Amino acid sequence: MGRRQVSSVQSGCSLSDNSLDLIRIIAAAQVAIYHIWTRVQPSDSGGWFIEALRYFPGVPVFFFISGFVITAAWRRDPDILRYCVSRAFRILPAYYAVFLFSLVFILMLYSDPVHQNLKQMGLWMVAQIVVLPSWNPDFLREYGNGTVNGSLWTIPVEISFYACAVAIGLWGRDRHRATRLLISVIAVSLTVNIYAHYFMTPPGEKADFATKILTVSPLSFIGWIWMFCIGGLAALWFDSIVRPAVRWFFPILATFLVLSVVGTLWDIPGVLRPFGNNVGLANMIAIAALVFSFAFRYPDLGRKLLGGNDYSYGLYLFHWPVMNLFLELGYSGWYCVVLALAGSAAMAAVSWWFAERPMLRVGKSVRDRLHARQPVSPPQQSQMIAP
Repeated sequence: MGRRQVSSVQSGCSLSDNSLDLIRIIAAAQVAIYHIWTRVQPSDSGGWFIEALRYFPGVPVFFFISGFVITAAWRRDPDILRYCVSRAFRILPAYYAVFLFSLVFILMLYSDPVHQNLKQMGLWMVAQIVVLPSWNPDFLREYGNGTVNGSLWTIPVEISFYACAVAIGLWGRDRHRATRLLISVIAVSLTVNIYAHYFMTPPGEKADFATKILTVSPLSFIGWIWMFCIGGLAALWFDSIVRPAVRWFFPILATFLVLSVVGTLWDIPGVLRPFGNNVGLANMIAIAALVFSFAFRYPDLGRKLLGGNDYSYGLYLFHWPVMNLFLELGYSGWYCVVLALAGSAAMAAVSWWFAERPMLRVGKSVRDRLHARQPVSPPQQSQMIAP
């Protein structure tokens, strides 16, 4: 099969004909609602709804979809420079937009502590600019809910995934070798994840510095990449799994529900855990299968509902600083929840139309120019088979 061929001759399905954008916006909404509700805590009622949301965790869904999409993109065009351009123009414009959003309102609403801590403020700004956003200075603990943007820890993790995808792609030059490599990475990564979440810090205790290194720091990609690699395997074996996945959507849904119930009753580290970011392997496979099956069973649904627009990344990035804005303005309870969700949706649209979409076009133009200057011949393409 030619590497630039987007559709599969064997399966009759197209890698690009799916509703993954719709699933991404659902995952982003899950993260936004859960974060805003649990930090604002508008009332004691409605807890059942928030608990139910935990069974479709947005971050693992994002990691799986990212692994699938990035692996498919690399297989389609295994050029490192063009690959880096694509990733940079997709992930960085909205990231810097949300940084500027947070910075502006911190300076406007929190100016006195900033003036008293100019050195730390400068270091924080540098950390954000070089995409190391996990550090939150102590003097900013009184702004908003105490964390400037708790969602940004995944951005350097994703960037690390992108680098690892290239390494795996170059190392695994045939599908079977790549499969063995991905399975090995999954085994190591899942082991690190289990150790970090279950053994480094006892349940119920506050995570120490070493635990944070392996769970939310840029180095934590080691413990999360197994979810990304499951997406890579789905892209690698797309022809073989897409038709059964589409046909067995309802059995897959039933399996997901059963494993959610079983995992709630019996928490087996690394195997059964249906909620939170560190889901068990069995539950993660069920989530991935459900996402994959739905996306390709109803390929037109996302396009009809979203019109080809992708608001998920903006919603994921902006919901936390928007929530902090309204908290800092003195809102609380249901008013804060409603305003934060509405404001997050509005900023997601602004981010897409004025930052992400225009820069994606610029990125495409840059890639096209690079492709014109450095064409890849068909023989070279056929020799480079990445996951």
